[in-house]
Amino acid sequence: MDFELDKLVFRHTVASKEYGFLENILLNKILENDVIALGEIHGICEASILPNLVLKLFHSQKINILILLEREFIDSDLIQNFIDGVIPELPSSFFPNYPKVSLELANHKKYLDALRDLNQNSACNVKIACIDIIHRINKAADDGDKRISMSKDILNILDDDIFDFAREQFMFKETLKAIAIHDFDKILFCGGNAHISRSSWYFTRKYKPELHVPTLVSRLEKDLKKSVFSVYFFPYSGFYRYQKKGELIQNQLDQDIKDPLLLTISQIIKNDNNNFFYTDLEMLPRELKPYKESWNSIFSVAKATLDKNVINCNDKVK
Repeated sequence: MDFELDKLVFRHTVASKEYGFLENILLNKILENDVIALGEIHGICEASILPNLVLKLFHSQKINILILLEREFIDSDLIQNFIDGVIPELPSSFFPNYPKVSLELANHKKYLDALRDLNQNSACNVKIACIDIIHRINKAADDGDKRISMSKDILNILDDDIFDFAREQFMFKETLKAIAIHDFDKILFCGGNAHISRSSWYFTRKYKPELHVPTLVSRLEKDLKKSVFSVYFFPYSGFYRYQKKGELIQNQLDQDIKDPLLLTISQIIKNDNNNFFYTDLEMLPRELKPYKESWNSIFSVAKATLDKNVINCNDKVK
């Protein structure tokens, strides 16, 4: 069976001509760079078409990929066995919110199914590395793995800044291990938009500009000399789910906008008839320089949605 894009696509509103435009942009970026980093707002109701299109383009070029997931490191072998076809399904505990929603792309059942299809039905070789600490420490059996005790130590750090630094360092070390043991052509990293920031600080806004917490992507770029294309993606209208269980929050772009970046994005959207937008950030005002240093581009699809069999966030949009 040929690998088909339909296996990957979620419901979306992108027209065919717009889709082709986006496909050409992403293909060039994939070919030009060592690392493609997809950063999200954790809690979007549905993964945008962007991550799925990236998989399709890897397939079209027969590119072997190492996929880094912001997911607890103990899940790597199980996910690899799943996409290799060694096991038919992943345990339901992997998807605590399915089929309602998944809070991160790394926990999205459809996305992991798509990775399996890509690995088994194409010429691509897909390797998985989950690189995060263990956040629910009681789920890990203490088998002497030093990373379990390291996770405990990091979770016990009370200072948020030191915690962020230690966690980012842990993720970088796990990435170095994965790079050393796997053969691949390109790296695809899926994580939160802070982790895929190309700047040398974790907080890219005005919160703590003096705090230098090198992110995973910035270290791939600066320490390992990898060329990186970093994309921050999110729905620019509709609702998304975040933090509190069952809570739907209206996208900030639909409300009174105070953040200058979001205001600029909103203006772009209002002047654009397309159902998605893409910007390389060069068009943003000079005062938004920190954002330009954080990501190469911003991508979005209109209206966050959920699976068709459950609540449709579009119904809540006026």
